[in-house]
Amino acid sequence: MGYNFSAKVTQTLFSFVFVYLFKEVVLYTKFKKILFLKRIYKEWRALFWILPVCGLAQVFFMAKGIQNIPFFLYNMYSKPHPPRDSFAVYLVKLPGGYYDHKQLTNREQEMLLNSVGYFDNLSRDGDGTLQSINNRFAGRISPRLLEYFKENLYNNAGNLAAFPQWWARYFKQVSGLKAGPVSVVKSYVTASAGYPKSVHDSVLFTVQLK
Repeated sequence: MGYNFSAKVTQTLFSFVFVYLFKEVVLYTKFKKILFLKRIYKEWRALFWILPVCGLAQVFFMAKGIQNIPFFLYNMYSKPHPPRDSFAVYLVKLPGGYYDHKQLTNREQEMLLNSVGYFDNLSRDGDGTLQSINNRFAGRISPRLLEYFKENLYNNAGNLAAFPQWWARYFKQVSGLKAGPVSVVKSYVTASAGYPKSVHDSVLFTVQLK
């Protein structure tokens, strides 16, 4: 009997402490938010009004199903991925073999190889940004602003042609290599035990470091 009484007291005390701490945290958080907004309104009124405008813009984009930076929608990342028996990989090939990009930092690897994936997709499928710009903004904004969007958001043939040399400069910077031919190749890795790579590589471009 004493054991049950002790357990009941312990449970009641725990519940009381939990509720008390929960209320304190919630009320404190709300209080801090109010003080934060008051301070912004007092010291930087323009930013204070930008916050609700961004909130309304997020609601608008969600209602319209439009995905624009920085207004991302959840379904961009929640769609199911179909099973595949292989997947593409991009590698850097030197005269003596493949370059070990793992010696670079994560940021450098992402900049070096993820950009190649974008380049490959744009070269193969084209840039659908131009069509999206026309569908969303043509007739709704001034022609001058529409052309500005196209020039700064659309990747044309000139941008794609300039990519290999930009990539070469970045690779030279992060790798420390100063000269020699470098090829960027696309291969496939099989989704099976050991993840064997295909023996065939397709060359996307070759640059000469100098």
